[in-house]
Formats: sequence, C-alpha cells, structure tokens
Amino acid sequence: MKPQIRTITEPREKLKAELEEIEAGNQRTRDEIERLQEVLKGGLEAASEIKDQLEPTKDATQGEKLEVSKADREAYANLPEGWFEWFDASGVRCPQFRLGRLVERGMVEDRIEGKWPDITKLYRKCRRNSEDEDDQ
Repeated sequence: MKPQIRTITEPREKLKAELEEIEAGNQRTRDEIERLQEVLKGGLEAASEIKDQLEPTKDATQGEKLEVSKADREAYANLPEGWFEWFDASGVRCPQFRLGRLVERGMVEDRIEGKWPDITKLYRKCRRNSEDEDDQ
C-alpha cells in the first residue's frame, strides 16, 4: 500500500511543481502585459500632448473674434458674389492669403468640390456679413 501512496504523492508533487512553473510563467506574462500597458498609456498621453500642440489654440469657430484689418475689409468689399475660385478675386491683392484670413474670421465660407484629382476650392461671402456691410 505504501508504494501506491508514494506513486500518488509523486505525481502530486510533480503536478504541484508544474503548477508553480505555470503560475510563475503567468506572473511573468502578467508583468509584461502591465509593463506594455504602461508604455502604451504613456505613448497615448504623449500623443495627446502633441495633438494639443498642433491644434490651433483659438479661432472664429471656438468663439473668439479675430481682428479684421482694413485690408481684410477692402478685400471683402472687392470679392465677387456667389461661389468663386481664388483666382476670380481679381480685385484682391494676394487673394489666397486674404481669403484664408477671411475664412478664419468667419467672413467667407469655403468648400471643396470635385473628385480627386480634379478638386477645386470655392469661396463665398457669408450672408450675415453681407447684411452687416449693408447696415454700415
């Protein structure tokens, strides 16, 4: 009977040792997973910081009114009616730059039309600004 007990205890000890090895391996795996999660978390935080640095801080869409210069007002007055391309603004000096400023200030709308590779950017005076100009 004792040999049978010994044979039962031997596999039991062997299984216990194997179980300890597995648990140790699992612990290593858990530690590796936790370390990777920390690295990923740090990477996401760094990416978020970079994104915040790249995004514009404030513009017309975020509620702050940007200053409109005299040149902006003159350019706005010389813009054609309806939708037009930048080169149609012949009465405006440096039309691409000036239209970009007017879009930032909410005085001009822009949209992109067409399918790649034949795309065009169109501009139009905002109606509320047209009415404001009439009032002045």
